[in-house]
Amino acid sequence: GASGRLADLVRGGSFGPEPGASPVSDWSEVADRSAVMDRLEQNTERTIKAFLGDNKAFGKDAESVAHEAAIIAALGRVLQQPEMPDAEDEDFRALAEEMVNAATSLRDAAGRNLFDDARASLNRINQSCVNCHADWR
Repeated sequence: GASGRLADLVRGGSFGPEPGASPVSDWSEVADRSAVMDRLEQNTERTIKAFLGDNKAFGKDAESVAHEAAIIAALGRVLQQPEMPDAEDEDFRALAEEMVNAATSLRDAAGRNLFDDARASLNRINQSCVNCHADWR
C-alpha cells in the first residue's frame, strides 16, 4: 500500500507506478521544489515544533511526530531525484541527505517516545535547512 511505498522511498528506493499509471520519468514535473519546501516548512515549523513543546504533549502526539518525520524524509528523497533542481550538486545532495537522516532519527525517537532524542533530531533537521538556505534560496 501507500505506507509501504513511503517507507521504501524513505529508505532510498523509488516509487513504482500505480497499476495502469505511467512511471514518473521527471520528478521536477510532478514535484515543484518551491511546493516541496513549503511543505517541509509546514512540517517543521507548524506541526512538529508544536508537538515537541513539552514532554507531556510529545507523549500524546508521538505517533503524529513519527508520521510528519516520515514525510520530511520522503520529501528529502524527492529533492534528490536526478531531475530536481540542484540534485546534481554534491553539497545540495549532502544537505538533503542530512535532512533525511535527521528525519529518520526523529521518526525512530518518536516511535520509542524519546523526547530529548526527538528534539535533538528536530534541531538537526532545522540546521540542515539553515545550511542549505545559506547557499540555495
